[in-house]
Amino acid sequence: TNSVGVDQTLTAAEVADCLAALNDIYENLSTQTLAVVGLANQTFNTVAGQAAYTLGPGGNFNTTRPVYIHSPMFGTVNGANFEITEWTQAQYNGVMLPTLQDQVIQRYLFVNEYPLSKITFYPTPQAAIPVTMSLGAVLANVASAAQSLVFPPGYAKMYRYNLAVELAPMFGKTASAEVQAIARTTLGDIKRVNNRAPVSRFDMTLAGGGGARWQTGQ
Repeated sequence: TNSVGVDQTLTAAEVADCLAALNDIYENLSTQTLAVVGLANQTFNTVAGQAAYTLGPGGNFNTTRPVYIHSPMFGTVNGANFEITEWTQAQYNGVMLPTLQDQVIQRYLFVNEYPLSKITFYPTPQAAIPVTMSLGAVLANVASAAQSLVFPPGYAKMYRYNLAVELAPMFGKTASAEVQAIARTTLGDIKRVNNRAPVSRFDMTLAGGGGARWQTGQ
């Protein structure tokens, strides 16, 4: 068989394949919002009269290309923050006056292009406005098999079992049903911990408050 015993040493090619498999898992998990810990707030400045901006390495907003942006973002004018909520492409296409300019940005369109994402603001900012957005974290690739890895609670077991499922076919094996079940369960545990419960908002005159959690109604 192609399996490797505990007293055997992997070849350099096998180590490279295993590392690639681990990085494939990292990349895939980065697309699953609940699999990644936290959001990172970053602030960028708009340019007067410019509506569209690229986002990513070397872009107008120079940062790691995010998988998603958590809406809303917010802008700051004269020390006051205001929400900038997301539009769909269809909503943006329906704008009657896309060249409208204003001091306060109301909406943004996020297009997840590659290698650079694109953000279009509406109305077009009349001046340089600091805009703060919460970007979904992207898991960084593991550079070498000798690299030490540190995980939040629960992640090490999740990676161990999901990597076992990923690697088994490379060595002529199939992960057992038990290993596959643990891989699914540990990933589900991580997502439950990272789950940010949705908040429903209502008119304060009707609800008497600013929001309610769907689980409790409070």
